[in-house]
Amino acid sequence: MTRGFILAFIQFVLLQVTLMEPTEVTGYIGQSITLKTGESPSSQLTQVEWSIFKNTTIIAKLKDGSQSLNRFWRYKGRLQLDHTTGDLFIKKLIQGDNLTYSVELKNGDKRKTHKIILKLREPRSKPEINITYSMLKANQCVIMLRCSSTEEDVQFYWNAMDNFVEPYWSGTSNQNSNESALWTSFSPNRNVTFTCAIRNEDSVSSDLTVKCLECRQRLIPENLRQLRN
Repeated sequence: MTRGFILAFIQFVLLQVTLMEPTEVTGYIGQSITLKTGESPSSQLTQVEWSIFKNTTIIAKLKDGSQSLNRFWRYKGRLQLDHTTGDLFIKKLIQGDNLTYSVELKNGDKRKTHKIILKLREPRSKPEINITYSMLKANQCVIMLRCSSTEEDVQFYWNAMDNFVEPYWSGTSNQNSNESALWTSFSPNRNVTFTCAIRNEDSVSSDLTVKCLECRQRLIPENLRQLRN
């Protein structure tokens, strides 16, 4: 047994290695994502290495404050590295980015390794908001908005902006779970922006600004008259 082998073995034994369970994350083509290491900004990392493939192809590296990001052609110009946490930011995801990413973190004689499995999906479509009913009555602008989605099994969330403090009611119709309606009223001569978000694993939203002076009565579809509490 050579002296070099013995020294390498001792160094391996003394080095504290922490293995973490793989994490699965979902990204959307054309959008960006941050692969998180789970480290805090106070970790004082001395070295960070992000790699792909079984042959450990390094795509981003940070050592003693110096970073190297353009190591692999397909990620050129699309990577950012957080020097405090080691998080990897990937811009504009493309087909083929759905890989297993390995990160090795070093802090003195401590070392952590972590794998992140990135799955890709097509971009989500934003929900569509329409004014279904609007009328100026008793000096109040009474409106009904409808938010619809092409996706299945989503949850709807409404929000009002611009310091809107009036109450509003919302719910899904009994006949169509892919749309939700909102009822409210407010004083005229105001513009109020409403947001409808749909959520499954993550959320996407759309905004609509209602101008009270333009309120006018419209026909209310029968399937939107009945709302769930």
